[in-house]
Amino acid sequence: MTTSLSTSPSRKSRRLSEDTTGGPVLFLDCDDTLYWKDRREVGRLLTQNIGKYIHQNFGLDSSAGYSLYSKYGTCVKGLIEEGYIAKDDDAEIARYFDETHALNELRDLVPPDSAVRQMVSRLGVPTWVLTVGPMQHCLRCLTFLGIRDLLPNVIDTAMCNFETKRKSPCYRIAMNIAGVSDPSACILVDDSPANLEAAKQVGWRTVLVNPDGALQGPFPGVDYVIDNVTLLPTVLPECFNPTADESEASSDDEIISVSVNPYTGKRSRHIESIDTAPSESQFASFSSDIACED
Repeated sequence: MTTSLSTSPSRKSRRLSEDTTGGPVLFLDCDDTLYWKDRREVGRLLTQNIGKYIHQNFGLDSSAGYSLYSKYGTCVKGLIEEGYIAKDDDAEIARYFDETHALNELRDLVPPDSAVRQMVSRLGVPTWVLTVGPMQHCLRCLTFLGIRDLLPNVIDTAMCNFETKRKSPCYRIAMNIAGVSDPSACILVDDSPANLEAAKQVGWRTVLVNPDGALQGPFPGVDYVIDNVTLLPTVLPECFNPTADESEASSDDEIISVSVNPYTGKRSRHIESIDTAPSESQFASFSSDIACED
């Protein structure tokens, strides 16, 4: 069995970082967050493989996989809770993940993304990938995206004792692994409002990645909503090292920053004024070449 899928208590509870103080700590979801263009096809293939596995091994209807996911947050959590897989059966859990998550098509569905790499390369705070999937699947996604070298810290489902992101224990375990004692320092970036609401209840800040506005609110546990993860600097500027071309100063008092969605070409304008609000003429000067987003 591979080390990455170990479920030994020492691995699940081991602190991998010293106490982090004095600033935010970022936790990024993997699937449907760091990549999203072909997320539905990846999800379809995973669901298909899970259905096949539970039918062949446990005699369950293939549709039961989605029912277990809906009830427990992940299918493997449901299989453990309902007694199909023993929580300490490392070999069976490894076989489950090997047969359900080893997608031959993943390289084509999660291609390198230069915009995501550029965003991640600017991160200036401790950052972890927090996934309720298996380690090997997450590492393959990061590799194919071209960002594995930039995100070496990964917390997977086994490390979280198979707790899902819908429940608070997952976040407390993640804090312990990352060496964070203050929940208000933690920020979760995820595509699931349910996950974000659970993190919010623990005291984390939250960012919903909602491509094309596919999900409709209200989102009670969400602090910020962005169209895709490359726009994260527009809502969490304190987590990023600045770039020379992302802001333009109109005076000593006003800073007008312009962020561009690399996939739609749309621009968003964010204005901070120390003493006075910008005048109508200053707003008008941008209207010819900037399409503002709300």
